[in-house]
Amino acid sequence: MSWIRRTRLHGDAWDGGDAPLSEEVERYRVRLFDGATPLNEVQTDAPSLILSAVDAARLPAVVTLEVAQLSAIVGWGAAARRTVRTDAPP
Repeated sequence: MSWIRRTRLHGDAWDGGDAPLSEEVERYRVRLFDGATPLNEVQTDAPSLILSAVDAARLPAVVTLEVAQLSAIVGWGAAARRTVRTDAPP
């Protein structure tokens, strides 16, 4: 899974590319949910996350992903959420 980085300073890029990083470090918290039930929480330093085959096989048919970016000033920002099917063919 991957997402497009946003920024709090200097605005997002208009050309569709990644916005400039306005933080000292790039850090994201990814949470996976089965409905309202938390399944897993992972932190990553890139705007993407690859699950192992074992972890991916344990996911329910429908999972909700929640991604928040870390800020040195405000802590974890507002999370973006998306519900996806994991049993659909690629």
